[in-house]
This record gives sequence, C-alpha cells and structure tokens, in this order.
Amino acid sequence: MLMIRRILTIGCLLAACVPQVSAADRAEELLAALAARFRAMESYEVEFVVTADEHRVTGRYAVAGERYYITVGDAEVYADAGLRREIDNRRREITLAAVEAQSRNILTNPARAFDLLGDDYRASLLREDDGAAVVRLEPRAGKSALTGAVTVTLDAATRQPRSIAYDYDGAVLTVEVVRIAPGVVPPLFDEGRYAGYETIDFR
Repeated sequence: MLMIRRILTIGCLLAACVPQVSAADRAEELLAALAARFRAMESYEVEFVVTADEHRVTGRYAVAGERYYITVGDAEVYADAGLRREIDNRRREITLAAVEAQSRNILTNPARAFDLLGDDYRASLLREDDGAAVVRLEPRAGKSALTGAVTVTLDAATRQPRSIAYDYDGAVLTVEVVRIAPGVVPPLFDEGRYAGYETIDFR
C-alpha cells in the first residue's frame, strides 16, 4: 500500500511538471521563430509607438546588418561600424558613443531587439489565446541583463511582434510595433545636414 502511494505521488509530481516544461519550450520556440523572421530580412524598417507613464511618442527605425538609424520625436541616432551618433536637434548637439553591441533594447540597439534567446534570460509563456502569445523573459541570477525583465507580445501564427515592454524595477517602457517594412535601408550619416552642431565625444 505504501509503495502504491509513493508511485501515485511521483506520478502526480511528474504530471504537474509537464505543462511547465511544455510552456517553457513553447516560449523558446516562439522567440526563435521571431528572431529568425528578422534575420531573414537583409534590411527593414519598423514604425512604433513608445509609451512610458502617460507619455507617448512615435518613432521608426531601419536596420541593415549591424547598421541602424532611429528617429524618435526630435532625436535621431545613426550607428555604424561600432560608432553611435545621437542627434539632439533641439539643442543642436551630436553625441558620439560606442554601440552597445550586447544590448537588446529596441531604442539602444534595434539590430538585436528581437534576438532574445540566450543565457541571459529565462523565458516563460504567460499566455497564448485569441491569436496572441505573451512571453516573459526574466534575467537569470548572476547575469547583468541591460534591459531588465522583458515581455514580448506577438502574433502566434505569423510570429510578428505586436509589442515589447521593458520593466526597470517597476518603471515600464512599452514599444508597440505599428508596421514592419522589409527592404528599407537605413540612411548614412551626412555631416553636412548637421553643420554647426556641437559634438560631444563619450567614446
């Protein structure tokens, strides 16, 4: 009788573990397909809306390989060959900095924004219904994930992202993806367009 109870207990524990493993596998499957979708495009443009607290601002970015261009409000960013040029058109300033190659934040390194699988995060499937899947990525212990926790909502059938949210200790910044256009090449930095701007070098 005691042996039967032990077998039943072990069976229940194993049964309870199966959905969790399946959900984790499904989360990784969705993220892998999402990354593959973007890697398959040689170049592309993404239009988006950023929401933080009650503030909303529209923007877009274009990517070709590791080169990218971002425009949000009055700001622009050009990145190429490891150099990032941040343009503040209101202050007429150009800030030079090294590209954060390991960042996966859509506003600091859009070339890797949806390349989220790896050792830095633990992925879990929060829900999958009504054609949408929501995947949560939590930084693993001992890993310094620059974006904090990340929540990705995507179309479960097409693997197209709908939104990505970054949680910095309770302060959430959400980027809603409005449109993705393949084949759009990011513009190159043209120094003549910014004649008279002050240059600040933080490299």
